[in-house]
Amino acid sequence: MIGQPAQKEGAITYTSKPSLVQNDGYLLSTSTVMMGAATSTGLFRPKSNEQLSNSSTPICKVAVHYDNKQHISNVGSCTDYGTVTRGNKLLIQTSFDSTLHPAAKLSNGKNHVMGSMRVYIGPY
Repeated sequence: MIGQPAQKEGAITYTSKPSLVQNDGYLLSTSTVMMGAATSTGLFRPKSNEQLSNSSTPICKVAVHYDNKQHISNVGSCTDYGTVTRGNKLLIQTSFDSTLHPAAKLSNGKNHVMGSMRVYIGPY
């Protein structure tokens, strides 16, 4: 989504660059992968200027569930959650919180964090 962020502690959110929708269609489902201290990933359709505002509402939001060893045990998904038209822009935003769930550190001192979402779009 954004590469390897520098080490940060606490709650932080990263936003991807917008992706351009190539064809009209139904938003059928998502496949989401998160690592590190992830808490959720959301799919957004920016209203203007490819930017999100504080009042932006995700069209899909996927939460993470942890097991008793602080490992991600499962990730939710969205199904049948709307439509898109050619030219729409979509982006994802992943939130992390190392105070809730510890993030592993890479050998270079950066956090081992990841948030990605594959969006399946079917034709009208």
